[in-house]
Amino acid sequence: GPAAAPLRLHVHAQGLAFVTCCAGSSTVFELRRAIERQFAGLAPGAPPLATHALRDASDYLLPDCLFVQDVLAAGDHVFAVLEKELKPAAEADLEHVLARWRYFGNYTLLALSSAIKRQIAAPGPLALGHGAVHVLVGMLA
Repeated sequence: GPAAAPLRLHVHAQGLAFVTCCAGSSTVFELRRAIERQFAGLAPGAPPLATHALRDASDYLLPDCLFVQDVLAAGDHVFAVLEKELKPAAEADLEHVLARWRYFGNYTLLALSSAIKRQIAAPGPLALGHGAVHVLVGMLA
């Protein structure tokens, strides 16, 4: 049959709005690269557009591997998500990781110090000069 008409899309990238067309059979990755090239042509003085992804008007990210026709329709608005705009891991996640790290850090110190106390209390020669171990534990604390 006849080839499908290309999709006309409204692009928003770094404060610039422009129209692009692409075949529905293109991948989102190919559309993203085309948008970067078109941006360079339309804003020659601007630094190159380093996109991480595209998102739709509902704020959903569009995975590179999908076909444009499966996620966008003619007339849709597409937004370039820049690498520098990517949100870091949620603060709560970071807090959780740090809390776990502190817990395991403290647990390790407690285990070390009890092992040292046992070794000091035990008769016989120490495998490791306990003064040095105390210094090490002090540094880790």
